[in-house]
Amino acid sequence: MYYLLSVLLILPDLLSPSTPASVFVQDFALVLFGLPLFLLPLLSLRGKLVRARAEKMAWVNAWFHRLVQRVEANGEGDLPPGLQNELLSLDKVQREVQAIRTWPFDVGIVARFVTILLSVTAILLAAVIRSLLRI
Repeated sequence: MYYLLSVLLILPDLLSPSTPASVFVQDFALVLFGLPLFLLPLLSLRGKLVRARAEKMAWVNAWFHRLVQRVEANGEGDLPPGLQNELLSLDKVQREVQAIRTWPFDVGIVARFVTILLSVTAILLAAVIRSLLRI
């Protein structure tokens, strides 16, 4: 939303041939200011995701430790079916916990965001250069 509003505010500056270079610099600063505005709220969310993942992994590791003790106590013989099922369950839970992302977005969204940001930045820089060269 921030970048959409920024583009709507900057567009008249880009279309006007008499816009001073200082306005373009201010517009460019607004675009760059949006990146920290986007990332700062996500840092606290990332911290929560990392903490939740670490807590769940500690729980899985404790479960694994107890399970290994039961396997060792069983000796050299075959594992009882209940223990085999529990090992399979533990493996599944461990994979699910490891699949917890530590950032609240995926790479595709970030790639699109960076593409938009770079295109807006390129447009602003082209306008500043055009203004400075009086083209």
